[in-house]
Amino acid sequence: MKLIRLLLTFYRLYAAPGISISLACGYIFFSNSFTVLPLLFWFKILTTPILALYINYRQKHFYYYYKNLGVSKHQLWISTLSFDGFIFIVLLLIAYLLHP
Repeated sequence: MKLIRLLLTFYRLYAAPGISISLACGYIFFSNSFTVLPLLFWFKILTTPILALYINYRQKHFYYYYKNLGVSKHQLWISTLSFDGFIFIVLLLIAYLLHP
């Protein structure tokens, strides 16, 4: 339970821009259907490392906190990016199911 709480605390640094991009992609997919799916996929793939590098640069002092609690940098990023990818896929599925 402690590990999940720590991972969610770290995800809060990434959540606002990551979810915003996923919501925008979901809306564009809802508006245009399958014609833009490859473009949205590559847009998400290209913006994810940019966000990760930005957070890495701006919040690098937070890693000491997590390291002292036994959570590695790789664990933080793997869980964060996996959860963000899951949210992206769920939003695209919702947009697909709501599309008339």
